Amino acid sequence: MREFRVRHNESLRQCFEFLGVDSSLTYEARTVREGIYENALDRIIYEEWLDRFRWDIEETAQLTGKDLSAWLALDYLEESSDV
Repeated sequence: MREFRVRHNESLRQCFEFLGVDSSLTYEARTVREGIYENALDRIIYEEWLDRFRWDIEETAQLTGKDLSAWLALDYLEESSDV
């Protein structure tokens, strides 16, 4: 999610508060999964996995109060960032 890259420590603080752990901790932002892939995910497989995890995305959105509707779009693509 782009918000975690742009507002790293604020996003972490919100996550920690949600989980009920010490929210005063901060961490250096870094990229852990990002890249250009040779082969795009087959659209049929993508749609199957989206259907399979739709309930999880919707429940996560409800629990966190975040708008995750973009994750349910068939053309969803995370923006790249140097953060």
